[in-house]
Amino acid sequence: MDFFSKRETYTNGYSPFYDSPSFSVPDKIDRILVMDSLKLEYVKKIIDVVKNDRIPLIFVASPKFGAKELGVVLKIKSICKEKNVPFLDFYTDSMFMAHKELFRDYMHLNDKDAIAYTQRIIPYVKHYFEGAKVQTKY
Repeated sequence: MDFFSKRETYTNGYSPFYDSPSFSVPDKIDRILVMDSLKLEYVKKIIDVVKNDRIPLIFVASPKFGAKELGVVLKIKSICKEKNVPFLDFYTDSMFMAHKELFRDYMHLNDKDAIAYTQRIIPYVKHYFEGAKVQTKY
């Protein structure tokens, strides 16, 4: 049975996972997670539009099981630095990345640990958004 047919709930784009993990990490994950130059230009354009509208923006790289620093993460991090946008890098966070039992699959935390991760990043996000005055054109 596939993941979508056995899920119990689905709320606002989040689908919790409660079972024990049974997955393997692809050997060539760096070839799977590729961001071409057009997509990188779209990231830059999104940043420009959001900043132009004075909307606070932050990029977050969530933990991945067995993660290594991938080119796509480094590219996004570099763009954020260039555009002066905060980038929270939890991609290779040792609290998560070496613990298979915390994950639904190699890209997604299970329910309990997704909640723990959310609690972990809240102070960082609050730090960046404290005092941010949202003044949009709308």
